Amino acid sequence: MQKLKISVLLFVILTSCISRELISVTHDSLEFKSEFKNAITISKLKGVKSKNKKPLFYNIDSTVSLRLDYTSKKYSIEKRRIEYFYKGRKFDYKKSIDFLRKNSGYYWLYEGEGFSKKTDTFPLKLSVGSWFKVTGLMRENEEYYLFFHIKSNTDIEYYSGKINYSPI
Repeated sequence: MQKLKISVLLFVILTSCISRELISVTHDSLEFKSEFKNAITISKLKGVKSKNKKPLFYNIDSTVSLRLDYTSKKYSIEKRRIEYFYKGRKFDYKKSIDFLRKNSGYYWLYEGEGFSKKTDTFPLKLSVGSWFKVTGLMRENEEYYLFFHIKSNTDIEYYSGKINYSPI
């Protein structure tokens, strides 16, 4: 029984460290501690059934993508990754993206059934009790996802994991 308690505690500590290393979410902004492809996707969830901070069952209510506003891209052999450019200048990634203000070099794409709308500010409401899923987070060429739950005006819970793709 003691080993089980230690294992559960270690699991909670590790998953919380992974999520905080990738991204932090506040009511005003996203703070990136890792990179992302040319877009990350944030889905607002509904009908969430969870256990131990991890959503087990849910439906997607609405989806928003944070996208780079670039004019060209090229693959860097030296860095082993795609580099993005805006009007001939190398794209400069930001570590913080504000929800309520325009972020130069980025835009939000709000997507629904049969429509998409480009906006300067985050179009979803971050209200108490809401659940969200973030995909497109990268660390060391591996992709991760993050769930976050807004428990109160000051408390946001996180759960993250690595995306494993099947070879089939």
